Amino acid sequence: MRVAERLGCVVALACVALVLPLAAPAQAVPKFAGTWRLVSYESRDSAGKVEYPWGRDAIGRLSYDARNNMSAMLMKPGRPLFASQDLRRGTDAEVRAAYLGG
Repeated sequence: MRVAERLGCVVALACVALVLPLAAPAQAVPKFAGTWRLVSYESRDSAGKVEYPWGRDAIGRLSYDARNNMSAMLMKPGRPLFASQDLRRGTDAEVRAAYLGG
């Protein structure tokens, strides 16, 4: 496919994407729409034992929009920065610790 044809397809798709949300039927805004701050996070096993996977001071946000889309962020605060100060250049140990929450 030539560049001009590709560009035409992209423009056509963008126009459709702009029109579709306007054509959706109106819905009432959910009562829980908005952004919520995490107060606490705990996990309980089948015996009722409580654990804090991201620590007792976990932080996070939960957001719902008027179209019922949801986004959640949860993290353990105070995690060390990579020595390189570049998220793309962490050492294997730094990346593993970041992934595992160490």
